[in-house]
Order: sequence, then C-alpha cells, then structure tokens
Amino acid sequence: AEYMGFKLGSKQIENMNNTERVAKLSERLQALQQNLKCDKAVKTGEFDTRIQSIEEEFAEAHEVTREKFEALKDELTKVQSVIEEEEARREELGILKDKEYKAIEESLVYLLN
Repeated sequence: AEYMGFKLGSKQIENMNNTERVAKLSERLQALQQNLKCDKAVKTGEFDTRIQSIEEEFAEAHEVTREKFEALKDELTKVQSVIEEEEARREELGILKDKEYKAIEESLVYLLN
C-alpha cells in the first residue's frame, strides 16, 4: 500500500488506521463535550430565570401580604379606638347615673324628713 507516494507496511497502515480512529474519537469527544457545555449553559440559564421568577413572585406575594397586614393593623387600631371611646362614654354615663341617683336619694331623704 502507498500513502502520499510512500510504500507502507501493514504495521504502518494499522498505526495509521488507529491514528485516524483516535482522531475521529477525539473529534467526537470534543463535540460531545461542547454539546454538554452548551446544554449546561442552557440549563443554568433556565434555572437562573426560574429562580429569578420565583424570587419576583415571592416579593410580590410578600408585598401583597404586607399591605393586607397593614390594612388589618389600621382596622384593628380603629376598632380599639372605638372601643376605648365607648368605654370612656359608658364610664361617663355611669358617673352621671350615680350623680342622678344620689340627687334623687337626697331629694327623697329631704322630702321624707
């Protein structure tokens, strides 16, 4: 057999075939490694996008919950204020009733004597 004008023995041909196979395997391995890198980059990008999306959803949910909490807190403050006002009004009413009862009692004592 000849290769580029040189006569080759069977051992040389076998070595050349092995070299070609190694070169082809090396090319395939490089292509696989490149595909793996691309796949990894795509997966990492998708993962990062999903994480960002989840973080945004969480931030939005947190803000909505915070707003609801603030509204409930304001409502609770209003209710507490109304209760305090009602308690003060009832206390004043109780004091007025006590004064009226005492005045009626004093009038009755005066009239009965």
